[in-house]
Amino acid sequence: MPLWFQLAANLSLKLHQENSYSAWERVVQGGGLLSALPPELASKHLDPQTQEIWLPCRGFNSKNTYPRKTPCDQDTLRKAAKDVAGSRWQDWFNGPVQQVFQKYGFFDPGGIFIGDGTYLFVPDNPDYEGLVVLWFDEHNHPVNYDKLSPQERQTAHRERCYKLVSLLHVRGDCYVYAGLRLVPGNVH
Repeated sequence: MPLWFQLAANLSLKLHQENSYSAWERVVQGGGLLSALPPELASKHLDPQTQEIWLPCRGFNSKNTYPRKTPCDQDTLRKAAKDVAGSRWQDWFNGPVQQVFQKYGFFDPGGIFIGDGTYLFVPDNPDYEGLVVLWFDEHNHPVNYDKLSPQERQTAHRERCYKLVSLLHVRGDCYVYAGLRLVPGNVH
């Protein structure tokens, strides 16, 4: 299953405020994702006999020849999202997605590029890989705990975090992500 479809499907679920993959069939049939798919992948029609909405599609694996209601099964979508490493998502976004942006003229040669680092705090869960624990002040700025006064130490807190490093291209009053990387919170 292509990465663009996995991302579009998961975003479609989130935009419909669904946190469960079991809502996939309802969301894909009622949402706008179908209009973004190529007709050879999926098209929407009403079955005249059963009055059910059907999506005749070939799917992504050429194994299933029976008519389907969705481009892929909810379990396939759920498992696929877990199987893709974060580095693969980043490489896809920083490579093929940026080539599409360039093709359609998103980047102005005279435009401004801005590098931005944002800390992403995560729950205290040992399953998160590659993060660090850092000290932050009351405004969530990183601090060196050893150099804080006793009063400043009272407001400092420890957080498990990553850092999202973004390259933004500013054009007029908007911007587009020209690249990104998710790294441990102490990487500069």
